[in-house]
Amino acid sequence: MWDATTGAKLMGTGIDDLVLNMPAFSSDGRKIAYVDHANLSLMALDYDAVTRTAANPVKLVDPGADPTLNGIIFPSVTPDGRYVIYHRGAYPAMLDTRNGTSDMFLASIEQPGVEVRLRAGNGDDHPFYAGDRDRHWNYEPTFAPRSSGGYNWAVFTSRRTFGNKLEGGKDAVKQLWVVAIDENPQPGVDPSHPAFWLHGQDVNTLNMRGFWVHKNDDPGG
Repeated sequence: MWDATTGAKLMGTGIDDLVLNMPAFSSDGRKIAYVDHANLSLMALDYDAVTRTAANPVKLVDPGADPTLNGIIFPSVTPDGRYVIYHRGAYPAMLDTRNGTSDMFLASIEQPGVEVRLRAGNGDDHPFYAGDRDRHWNYEPTFAPRSSGGYNWAVFTSRRTFGNKLEGGKDAVKQLWVVAIDENPQPGVDPSHPAFWLHGQDVNTLNMRGFWVHKNDDPGG
């Protein structure tokens, strides 16, 4: 880790000898989610922002044996540090949204080994007008830094179409969508809801991963 203000490398962080792929902090600063560089498992760490140290690595989910879903990438942690969203696809093709299909999943930090496919958010069972053309193009989910209305909100990239506003093949369509996920998921129940296209985008551009920010005068409470 590095000091964001000075640019100096931090020592004695507890992770000096670890290789963390795509580490992501929870907005409350208590958790770090990452993909283990050696075994490609989804992992989580406790983090102390005062001492700037991490500890207690826990394996949340293994990559698994399914060759179409054995890659985990782009983890993002809920504001309360309880869950991680990410996308799965065929490794290593899913490292690039141009090369492979992917779908979103949610894992529990408090209950390692518990993983839920976000079927509603992915559109697995949605009667898309374009049919199967619109399935399995869900990438790079990122949680908003706070929950709202009983939901955690994630923005993600998708190559799905949108009525007659966004048409064409997967190489011609790449926009940002938003999915709501129940703040308190119930066991065995998909906590996601149908995603919606984020208005205000230039439909003639291919957009990449979205990030959330607070307004300057918003304390984030």
